[in-house]
This record gives sequence, structure tokens and C-alpha cells, in this order.
Amino acid sequence: MVGTIDLQFPYYYDNETLAKLNWLYESEFEEHSPFDYIVTGSLADPDRPITSIGSGASNGLGSITGIPGLDDTLLNNLGGDGNNSTSQESTRLEPDFEIIMSAPTSINNKYYISKADQSELSLYSQRDSENLSITVTESAGKLAFYYSTSFTNFPGVNEYYGFAPNYEDAVYITVISTPRVDEKDVGMGTLSVYNKTGKPVKILVKTDDSKLPRLVMGTTEGDVQVIR
Repeated sequence: MVGTIDLQFPYYYDNETLAKLNWLYESEFEEHSPFDYIVTGSLADPDRPITSIGSGASNGLGSITGIPGLDDTLLNNLGGDGNNSTSQESTRLEPDFEIIMSAPTSINNKYYISKADQSELSLYSQRDSENLSITVTESAGKLAFYYSTSFTNFPGVNEYYGFAPNYEDAVYITVISTPRVDEKDVGMGTLSVYNKTGKPVKILVKTDDSKLPRLVMGTTEGDVQVIR
């Protein structure tokens, strides 16, 4: 089967409202999207089989296993299974917040922080090193958050944005980092977390550099747990 895929990668300025990104494609996959399949076998073999990995997964990745170069655990942790689980013991973790840290050589935004299921609330930074901060508060059983970079913040100074955590046992933050490119790559993200709730905040760090981690923990307040 042969198909073409036209991908759209819009550019957004800091704090600009994000539009939904639509995937446009034309192919001969009948009623299926080309994202429902992966190619297995030798790339030199024009008759290599096409293996379906299913569709409809909430993270858009399907159930991907045994593919060289992909971290299966990481992929599973990035998306949810649609169930209203009450703890992190579910098959796939749905974090409340997500942070991405890229190398200084990246042509994209080097730092990204957001409410995990609301990309329109994201903050970005192009700095090689960045100071990130998240504050989570609780009042009358309701939780709210505030986060910032060196020059931007959400929702505003001395303001908080309410949210319902995905799990009852903790507030979860996933940090997707990037291994060092070379010895000149010294960029780092310093993350401060202020937990003013009765729940622990658990930070799950993925794909960070093993020798010189890009994520550096700054000030912490309350029960903050870092899991690498």
C-alpha cells in the first residue's frame, strides 16, 4: 500500500491561543488512517507486510510493542486508557501536568509546561536553560494551580486555575527530558514545586541524561517526590 501524508506544524508565539492541529492525509488505506498501521519486515522488501496496531487509543499511539528505538513504557505512560482510575496502578498513567525539556540545538521550543490535557494553557521557552515553577494549592477540597517560566506565567500573577486531579492518591507531573547531545550541551531546566495540598506531588522523569541530568530540582515545598 502506498499513501502520502501531509503534516501541518504551525508556529505559535508565547501565550498565543493554540488552534487544534489536524492531520491531513490521502492514502489507499481504505477506511483506516495510516496512523493505524506500522511497517514490519525488511525495508528492502517491497512486499513487506503491513501490521495493524489498532485505532482509537486515547493517546493516538495504539498499543505499540517491540519497535526498535521506542520506549514502550514511556509511550504507555504518556496516554490514558479512558478509564476513570483512582490511582497510578492503572495500565497507563494520565499525568495532571507535563513538562518537556529539549536540547539547546532543538529548533523547536526548548521548554514546554502545560496542564496535560489542555495544550491551550501551555507555556513555552526558547532559552537554553530555564527556570520552571509549579504551585498546587487546595481550598475547601478543591485544587488549583499556577505555573511559570522565567518570563511568562499562567494564569496570572497571584491567580490560580482550578482543576480536578486524575487520581485520588497524588498529583502527577511527567517530565520528558532529552539526553545530552555533546559536551557543549549544558542546558538545564530548574524545576521548583510548591505543594500546598494534602496530596503528594509525584514527578515522573523520563529519558533524562543518566550522567548529567537536564532536570534539576530547585525549591520544593510540601510532599514532593521525584521518581527517575
